[in-house]
Amino acid sequence: MTPQADGPPPAPSQTDVPELSLPALERALSGDAVVVDVRSTADFAAGHIPGVLNLPVGSSFATWAGSLLPYDRDIVLLADDPRRIAKARRGLLLIGLDRVVAAGGQALREAWSTKHGALQSVSQLDVKQLAKSSGRRVLDVRRATEWREGHMPDAEHFYLGDLAALSRDLPRDTPIAVHCQGGTRSAIAASLLQAEGFTNVANVAGGIQAWTAAGLPVKRPK
Repeated sequence: MTPQADGPPPAPSQTDVPELSLPALERALSGDAVVVDVRSTADFAAGHIPGVLNLPVGSSFATWAGSLLPYDRDIVLLADDPRRIAKARRGLLLIGLDRVVAAGGQALREAWSTKHGALQSVSQLDVKQLAKSSGRRVLDVRRATEWREGHMPDAEHFYLGDLAALSRDLPRDTPIAVHCQGGTRSAIAASLLQAEGFTNVANVAGGIQAWTAAGLPVKRPK
């Protein structure tokens, strides 16, 4: 008997996934599937289908996909570029998320908008606007070590990896501003909160880097 080679089992085949129709998307959003928009944070913020999570393809894509996506549910990927869909799917396969069942792009957004109205967007909040008392609850979604190094005086620490659980008891109409170090993680956080039903969410443009660059106060442990 030939001994079995060491190493992980082969990855599932990279066959093309079917294009999603609008009725199928609606069923996915109301069912158990997870719909993930893998476009850039700027493109997503400008207009997206409500109820979807934004995980832009990039260097931290697999990290946040592994933290935020369930391993026991089907996944639908949305992007305008088929190459971006393929890259996202490869990244998911590498961490064992192999249940990508369909994909869609601009035509799907247009079909959704024609039937349901305007796409959802994510407001971008300037740090100076935030400092002037925006009336929003400020959530810092960075790691605990980053939080301890310095944070906005009125912020609360809601780590991105635990955000869904930590925000469960907040009223869905709470005005929220989310921030991170530079803006990428908070953009993911804003999409997650919107997908969880929060209706008044803004992303702090530039994060705490922009805050400190503007000379605004930072609170640090004594």
